[in-house]
Amino acid sequence: MNKKGEGSRQINLQFYLIFALPVIIFMIYAFLYLSHLSHVEVLHTEESVEEHLFISRLYSSPTCFTYQEPGTLRVHPFIIDWERFTEGNLNSCLVTNKGVRITLDKVYEKKVIKNTAWLDKPTASKIKNVLIFDGMLFNGTMTVEVQYE
Repeated sequence: MNKKGEGSRQINLQFYLIFALPVIIFMIYAFLYLSHLSHVEVLHTEESVEEHLFISRLYSSPTCFTYQEPGTLRVHPFIIDWERFTEGNLNSCLVTNKGVRITLDKVYEKKVIKNTAWLDKPTASKIKNVLIFDGMLFNGTMTVEVQYE
C-alpha cells in the first residue's frame, strides 16, 4: 500500500504547518515592528543633534569662548576664558536666527549673554560643568538655552 517513509513525510509536513510556520510568521512581524521602532527614534533626534552641535562649538572652537594659550595659541576644550565670554564673541561664533542665551557661573560671579535673536520666553536648557580661566582656573557651570521657534 504505502511505500516505506511516506507516512513520516506527512507527519513532517503537518509539523511544519502547525508549529514552524506560525513561529516564522511571528519572527517576521517582530522584525518589522522592531525595525519600525528604531526608524522612528532616528527621526526624533534632529533637534538634539543640532543642539549638541551648537553646544560643542561653544566649548571647543577658538572663535568662541575657549581658552587659548597666548604664546602657542593652543586651544583647551572645556576651559572657558572669562574675558572672551562676551556677546560680541557669541554673535561672531554662532551665526543663526535661533535665540541663544548662555549663563556662565563662576564661584561668586555670574555672566549672562544672549544673541540678538533671543526672545524672553521659557525654553529648555542644557547645563555643563566647565573650567573657567580668569587668571587661574575655577570650577563652574555653563547653561545654554536655545530657542527653536
